[in-house]
Amino acid sequence: MKTIKVQVSNETSASPVVKYLESRIPEETKSSPEFSVIFPKIASCIEDFSEKSKKLAKSGTTIHVEKEFTLPGLNVYVVLEYPKKNRNHGKNRRNT
Repeated sequence: MKTIKVQVSNETSASPVVKYLESRIPEETKSSPEFSVIFPKIASCIEDFSEKSKKLAKSGTTIHVEKEFTLPGLNVYVVLEYPKKNRNHGKNRRNT
C-alpha cells in the first residue's frame, strides 16, 4: 500500500498542499467511489491544520498532530507540527 505524508506549518498555505497531494494520488484511487467522499475531508483537514498552525505561531504553543486517511491502495497522513522539528538535530554533535 502506498503512503503519502504531507506536512502543514505556519509557513504553508493550504491550497498548494491540497494540489500537491492530489497530484500524488494515483488515477485508480481517484476513480474509486471512496475518493469523492474522503478527499474533501482530507482537504478540510489540511485547511484546518493550516489555520491552527498560524494561530499557534502567534501564541507560541508547541503541538504535533497526525491524522490518517485511508483510500483504496493508499494511506494519507496529514501532519501538523509546530514548531517544525529539525530532523538532524543532534546527529552531527560530538561530545566534548
